[in-house]
Amino acid sequence: MALNHEFTIIEKDSSINFIENGMDKIDVSDNLIIYMGDSLRWIETCCNSMQTTEKGLDYYGYTIIKDENIIKFRNIVKCWKNLFEEAPLEFMLTGNFLPDESTYEKNLYNRQEVIRQLNALEIMCMEAQAKNGYILHNGI
Repeated sequence: MALNHEFTIIEKDSSINFIENGMDKIDVSDNLIIYMGDSLRWIETCCNSMQTTEKGLDYYGYTIIKDENIIKFRNIVKCWKNLFEEAPLEFMLTGNFLPDESTYEKNLYNRQEVIRQLNALEIMCMEAQAKNGYILHNGI
């Protein structure tokens, strides 16, 4: 089973920090999140505590994206989506280093699936802004 990161919209005063079955959510491939990781660290977030400001997404825990950082997150996602629209139908991206094999993993992607995931995230950002809410991310 492939690992995924989950995203949903929550109300600003919500105490929800875990996305449960039945909630309206978007799944994004773990390998894709890792690939985009450096640029996602440009977003200020709250990770595993509403009191602490961090950069990027918490890989294993939960992350809250608030206010103007939703706009920044949307812009980053939109830029990646625009870039991937230029990819071939099937394409490879370099993944993590595999020390036992002394090489980097190569991950195969389907352009339409990547665009679908990123488009859904972009729409979620717009909806969160319209609803004056936050985005909740659950790591793997």
